[in-house]
Amino acid sequence: MAAGTSPQQFEATIDAAQASTEQAGTDADADAGGDWLLKLFAQTEQRGDAATAPPPSTDFIREGISLFGDGALSSDYAFARTALQQLCIPTPIASFSHDDASQTITLNAPRDLQERLRVTLPLEVRDEHHRYALCAHKSRMAQAIEQARQAKADEESWPALHYLWQQHPIMDWLSDRVLTAFGRHRAPVIQCPQVIDGEQAFLLMGLIPNRKGQPLLIEWQVAVCNAGAWTLQAFPDFVARTRFKAGTLANRNQGIDTAALQANLPGAIAAMKQHMLALQRRFAADMTARLSGTLADLQRLQGRQIEQLELRLAANQQAEQFKKTRREQRTQHIRKVFDEYRQWVQDTMTTEPQPFIQVLAAAVQ
Repeated sequence: MAAGTSPQQFEATIDAAQASTEQAGTDADADAGGDWLLKLFAQTEQRGDAATAPPPSTDFIREGISLFGDGALSSDYAFARTALQQLCIPTPIASFSHDDASQTITLNAPRDLQERLRVTLPLEVRDEHHRYALCAHKSRMAQAIEQARQAKADEESWPALHYLWQQHPIMDWLSDRVLTAFGRHRAPVIQCPQVIDGEQAFLLMGLIPNRKGQPLLIEWQVAVCNAGAWTLQAFPDFVARTRFKAGTLANRNQGIDTAALQANLPGAIAAMKQHMLALQRRFAADMTARLSGTLADLQRLQGRQIEQLELRLAANQQAEQFKKTRREQRTQHIRKVFDEYRQWVQDTMTTEPQPFIQVLAAAVQ
């Protein structure tokens, strides 16, 4: 899957390997036990050693863009440390300590976090004193996991460290607390020296939901206004151009006149809306074709369900009146199930025509 191999190509490889093994006179008992599959992977590994070894599947995983971390420190650790430090000004929200060498944060969970962890973490993972150590150092985490595996039956078998990554509930809590630090309908204004003189940049997120309110398209763009002209720049390109990264921007502790930004904000929204509507039209056309195929498959499946019902009733030796009642009940149930599923498919695969646009931040020189 990581290499992009299609199911048909993989199936052909498996079938060819099995046929080759059978022709070579492999032991029948081994074949019956499925050993030919093990031999396939052994042969593949030997071929990789003899020639050029294939790249590991992890090479196909792209690292997400982050404004935190400097190579030496994990981006997740740098974000968590910075978020806690910022949220504790002026009133601490929790007592915590951090260690850059081991990339570990030790946190005493406040009341709102305790309530969240009571729902999101299993009982055996929660600490009775509500004290959690999160580590982003992979080798230390592997060591902690191995120590937990070697624990005796009467000892604690869960690692003493939690892995510090984006999916941890404590990271979700931190993200929510950072977002709520800004008031409603507000966004930060950031002074960035690398922004061109006179240029204004609005970091925007566009979202296209389906009829159920679930996001189908999410796009981050930067609307750049320069001398009255608007252009859209992909967020990674803007970050690379302006070296927009935490730790590189000095807080001048000076007020910023946002009148010009407020005046240009409608133009940024209009440019982003036009971009999202173009994406929505292309996406909706593709989804419409897929929806037509799915509905046609459902119609054929419903017809086969009715056919199977008729076959079972024809083989039934009971009275005709009983079979008539049974036919009406089952037919009504089949239609109800398929009608509900059709509606679910249509609501899931049909996009709303109007995008949701959120202003994440603005950047000026």
